[in-house]
Amino acid sequence: MPATMPDFVDAVDNVLDRVIVIGRSTTDDQADLPSDCPGWSVRDLFAHIVGLGQLLDGAPVPDVDLPDLDHVVNDLDRHMEGPIQIRRGLPLVAVVDELEGFRPRRLTHLRQLASAEGDPEVTSPFGDPRPLSATLPVHLVDIWSHEQDLRRALGLAVQTDTPAGRFCLTRTLEVWSALLPRKVEGVDAELVVTATGEGSDGQATTIELGAGGQQLGLSGSAAALTRAGFGRGPLEARLADLSLKGPEAAFEAIIPHLVFTP
Repeated sequence: MPATMPDFVDAVDNVLDRVIVIGRSTTDDQADLPSDCPGWSVRDLFAHIVGLGQLLDGAPVPDVDLPDLDHVVNDLDRHMEGPIQIRRGLPLVAVVDELEGFRPRRLTHLRQLASAEGDPEVTSPFGDPRPLSATLPVHLVDIWSHEQDLRRALGLAVQTDTPAGRFCLTRTLEVWSALLPRKVEGVDAELVVTATGEGSDGQATTIELGAGGQQLGLSGSAAALTRAGFGRGPLEARLADLSLKGPEAAFEAIIPHLVFTP
């Protein structure tokens, strides 16, 4: 799991390498497959990864007129959609070529920032300036989650036993520990969340809800827990791989608040 800013850069590099490998084995027909991200195809995911990376590296926001898209409902959606829209007519190989060509420049820049004194201010994935220490973890979560979106869309196994995968699991548990006590109402319990299997490192956390009391259990693989946190796919699919222990009414209050990514 990443521990320092250079470690985060190494993890980003590792994810980008795997994304490029996936891209090289994906056909143009597969590029049109839908993903778990509403409105985005496999090709759109590759376009997002390279396009957002360029924005974070200082490229200007594309000046593009967006058509009416059902999944674009706010300014953040529009910010993310521009780099995808300008690549929608390109063959997949061109988008993957662009990502592979951009990767060395992006990693060189990130390594310079990570080794600089202090905490340099950079462009965040949300388009505003933030410290590198706040931005790089969010970027890692973004590209790792989209790597898994690609894998699910293409019928490939999700990979969690990597530095980025282990970090994303830790991030999910940390966010739930901070978020759920503020969001869940009417439940007095201890929620024990347990990660199992590959990439879990035996991680578990206990989250106090309300006044505590009854014990609830939520367990699943690292892939299932992170998918629940990232809100990927239909609710039924997310819940299918989770084990819930406790009253159904309690989980009806908890489940809507598991998703924490845009």
